[in-house]
This record gives sequence, structure tokens and C-alpha cells, in this order.
Amino acid sequence: PNGVKSMLSLNDPRIIIFRLNADSTTRFNRMIIRQDPLEKIRERISNDKICFSDDNFTNVDYTIDTDTHTILEVTDEVYSLYNKKLSQLNHKA
Repeated sequence: PNGVKSMLSLNDPRIIIFRLNADSTTRFNRMIIRQDPLEKIRERISNDKICFSDDNFTNVDYTIDTDTHTILEVTDEVYSLYNKKLSQLNHKA
């Protein structure tokens, strides 16, 4: 969230903010697959509840649910939405 605030302070409309959501079970499983230490996983999940609460994301352009999509589908969606938004900005100029 602090990184988003600093980027938004640049007032550049080409900065497009994506929020990639995944529930705690999905994140836990991904970290287990990555072989992260269990204690680090618990810390991360606990910290994420605070850092990534909905209240911290009021200036998001797009939210994508990553629980139901593969990484390739997510990257394709980000790429498509990003290009669409840039195209809209270029047509306004």
C-alpha cells in the first residue's frame, strides 16, 4: 500500500494499479509448494491480513481474483487490461 501511495503521488495517469487477490488458503498452499518455512508462512499470512485489507486499496484500477485462474490467465488479463487502459489514455491525448 505505501508503494501505491508513492506511485500515485506522481500523478501520472499511465500508472495503472492492479490488485491480485488470493485467499489465505491459496497463498498458504503456494508458499508450501515453494517450500517456504512454516513459521514464515504463518507470519506472512498474519501480516497480509493487515497490509492487504480492503481499506488499504481505494485507488485500484483493476482487481483480479487469482484463486480461480492460472498464472498464464492472470498475466494475459493484466496485459490485456493494461493495454486497453493505455489505449484509452492515448485517445484522450
